[in-house]
Amino acid sequence: MYLTIDKDHPSLLHTVQYGQSWMHSIGDAAIVHCFTQNGQYYKVRLGLDKNKDEVHGFYADPGTFIAIETAENNGVGFSKISTELPDGNDGAIYVPRKDKLLQLFPAQRDIIERFSVKE
Repeated sequence: MYLTIDKDHPSLLHTVQYGQSWMHSIGDAAIVHCFTQNGQYYKVRLGLDKNKDEVHGFYADPGTFIAIETAENNGVGFSKISTELPDGNDGAIYVPRKDKLLQLFPAQRDIIERFSVKE
């Protein structure tokens, strides 16, 4: 599955029931914000420029909530990334409760507010 994002259309916080590999395809680098089930936050720059600490792909463990935004670092205006969907998957996407994430990750309030479903 391909996902295209731009500054006005990021990927909101979500997870799926299985782990996922994510890979940069074309365009600007993408920043992936990750919130794990054991209470850790980290971010990954998906891209091709090793001098900017970008990686071409990475794996997110099952249950990791992620949000993805474009880094807009090459002036292309969008980022295209890909992930796999396993056979037999029901396609369910799980959205976190914003209040629970804010309790677990108070230092990432800005990220959680920007990439949560608006109530």
